[in-house]
Amino acid sequence: MVSGEDLAEAAGPLLIRLDDAEGRARLASWARSFECEPDAVWWWASAMGRARVVDHDPESWGDLFAAELRQLGGDRVHLVLTDDDAPPWPVFELPKAAVTGLLAELPYFEFFLVSGDERSILFDTHHDQLVRLER
Repeated sequence: MVSGEDLAEAAGPLLIRLDDAEGRARLASWARSFECEPDAVWWWASAMGRARVVDHDPESWGDLFAAELRQLGGDRVHLVLTDDDAPPWPVFELPKAAVTGLLAELPYFEFFLVSGDERSILFDTHHDQLVRLER
């Protein structure tokens, strides 16, 4: 299981952890905006009928993830470390350009990204799917 400390160590000064109050406020706002069940462990499950879903395997993940990441608006993203835990989850902010390198340094964990313009959310699920939802 990956922790917030693992993320901070791997990303260094590029990663900013939002304080708990701001993180909870952002999560509540995103749940409303993207019509996700705010207390659900897997927000992506409620988005399946409305989302773009890309199946992947370990060999294809990198290219497919990079393509989906490019679709997220803005230069920065919020990374939410879910890893099959119930909310509230830790929320981090980092440059979009740093995401792929950061993830490559860590063992797999379930997470989602919210675009800098907050118009897209991208989930990486334990079902080997990338799920992107637009609002």
